[in-house]
Amino acid sequence: RVKVTYLGECNEFVGVEIHNNIERGTLELKNPKYWLKAGKKFEEHFPNKFRARKSPMSLADERIMCEEIMDKDHEQVSHLPYKELLGTVSYPASCVKPELRYAVSVCGRHRSKWGVRQWNVLRRVFEYGYETRNIGLMYSRGLDIHGVNVLYSYADSGHSVPRSQGCDTTMMNGAAISFDSKRHTITGTSTCHDELLSFSKSVSKTLGFRNLMQEAGLYQQDPTCIYQDNQAAIKVLENRGSLSTRTRHIDLNVLAARNKIEDRLAKPVYKHTASMIADLGTKALPDAQFVALRDMMNGYGLVKKHM
Repeated sequence: RVKVTYLGECNEFVGVEIHNNIERGTLELKNPKYWLKAGKKFEEHFPNKFRARKSPMSLADERIMCEEIMDKDHEQVSHLPYKELLGTVSYPASCVKPELRYAVSVCGRHRSKWGVRQWNVLRRVFEYGYETRNIGLMYSRGLDIHGVNVLYSYADSGHSVPRSQGCDTTMMNGAAISFDSKRHTITGTSTCHDELLSFSKSVSKTLGFRNLMQEAGLYQQDPTCIYQDNQAAIKVLENRGSLSTRTRHIDLNVLAARNKIEDRLAKPVYKHTASMIADLGTKALPDAQFVALRDMMNGYGLVKKHM
């Protein structure tokens, strides 16, 4: 009973270009025009033009962002538009370039005080986004081994002080539909504990997506696979009798994820670290590993393999 007027194919939405190929069965989302405009806005801060980069943050850059900033160092570069450049990078990271999410999270810790070395790291993050502006997300029809419109997730965590960085990404039809990279709100006392924290968060998000898809008539018949690369965490989740005296410290709210597993709503599945897509959001990676995981996450690798 609702009157609908067909206005044609949607090619752009809030700065995101939509490339829909019905015949090939692919849907690509990217925003190269956004990066070109941003490049013109900040070009004065890149006197040597934009350099091509394979990853947004190197291992050395990650160490720089852990340095303590002195007041005198901040005063020398306080006039530089650090917060504006960070905000410019944050928008694509939240929609079509989730591989930037970890770098944005780390750089965001210095939004109130930064030095020249932190400014240079953020510039390199921007250069990566600018030079890879034609890479976004690509969903495909019938290529994903999990099936058509079937949810699956990856959950991983680092182990660092004072709180570890966790990442969970939910995928469907070959590419990510959700990607989250944040520090945990509590301190994990072991690697296993940190992995369970990320798994618990991923379960909650996955259940939300399952409910949303159910309302749309896309029922998930089987438990949603949540990939983990920590076998000890999987053992704790799947076996109520597996808690030893060394793992009894794990909070009950984390172990509540067991109930969802027993209700056949979620299922932990082991995935080797080399194929753990959520590693993109837990730490800086070498260029080759970053590119491989990025193309697995954004769907381009799957489409290139088959087409």
